[in-house]
Amino acid sequence: EEPRETGMGTRDIRPWLDELLKLQSPILREFHWLSLLSGLRRNDLATLRWTDVSVRDRTMTLREPKGGKKRRFTAPLSLAMVRSLCRARIAGRVLHDRQSREWVFPAASRSGHVEEIKGSSWVNGKNGDKRKIVRLTKVGHSLRHSYRTLCAAAGLDRLRTKLLMNHQVSRDVTDSYLSTPALFDQLREAQRTVSDL
Repeated sequence: EEPRETGMGTRDIRPWLDELLKLQSPILREFHWLSLLSGLRRNDLATLRWTDVSVRDRTMTLREPKGGKKRRFTAPLSLAMVRSLCRARIAGRVLHDRQSREWVFPAASRSGHVEEIKGSSWVNGKNGDKRKIVRLTKVGHSLRHSYRTLCAAAGLDRLRTKLLMNHQVSRDVTDSYLSTPALFDQLREAQRTVSDL
């Protein structure tokens, strides 16, 4: 399988942010922004519950990511990510109060959380009429690719990048000695480095 080269580099972020800011839904704006800042898979973010987020400890726990419960992990939060979560909480309470008590990214959907992430919305025309549609050029897995690209641009080594993305570390015997919880402070610093970039 050929790898998709859909990730953004540092030069691509500003135009994408301009698109992002034009989205009418503040919940979707924060969803996509946190997706870029974290590199998490779409479903992991969409199904994130407030009970799995600790602003005090600056962590979020993904209980059933791709690979199931055995791949459960706790991701560090940079301050930029915490701010995004705070904005999502405020927007959720205003727009979907009942659903926002459970879900980080609430919606008026059957599940109660964001399901459709296409990232398009109407923008008012000159006379206030809705006639121009704005689409995000990068959503979903493209933002995960972008996160990986930005990790490289920020100078993160492959091991920390793999751990932050919850990719499997090689099955080399040396890697099996690795204690991820013991590296958590370094992973938080790595997350901050990527967010700052």
